[in-house]
Amino acid sequence: MRAMNISGIINISIWKALAICSLVSLVFLAHAQENSSAQENSSAQENSSEALSQVSLIHAEDLSSAGDISYTPIIVNDSNMDSVIRDHPLLVIDGWKAGCDPCQSIDSVVDEMARDFKGEVTFAKLRVDKNLNAFVKYQIYNFPTLLIFKDGTLVHRQVGNYPKHELEKVIKEKLGIA
Repeated sequence: MRAMNISGIINISIWKALAICSLVSLVFLAHAQENSSAQENSSAQENSSEALSQVSLIHAEDLSSAGDISYTPIIVNDSNMDSVIRDHPLLVIDGWKAGCDPCQSIDSVVDEMARDFKGEVTFAKLRVDKNLNAFVKYQIYNFPTLLIFKDGTLVHRQVGNYPKHELEKVIKEKLGIA
């Protein structure tokens, strides 16, 4: 009887030792992953710094031949939205959220319109689910929503995914563009 108790205690001790070893292994793996991520981040920061230094070598004449790069939509967020609205007299903001299929399909249309209007109208994109102040302030409850501003004033809200020609017609009409 006494032998069974000792063997039972030994079995329990073995299981405890295995559990402790497993926990130690998990901690070790987590620590190794953190170190690996830190090294990757350090490498990514070095690559970013190198890329920025290469960008600074671009001359003004190279930018003029870069094509439509200056007509890509501005990324707007809660912290810069008021200044973007103030600084751009004719502005269209595409309010979208992640996981919204209509938002994804209108995304390329907004990019095209930014190129088509060639700086006459500024286009911007606002991820509403990450910028709750704008969500509340401009009551963007349906997606996608285009907010059309003229001289800092919201003149129209276009909700839904419409064909490009219809959106262009609305934008021209609301902003007084021929």
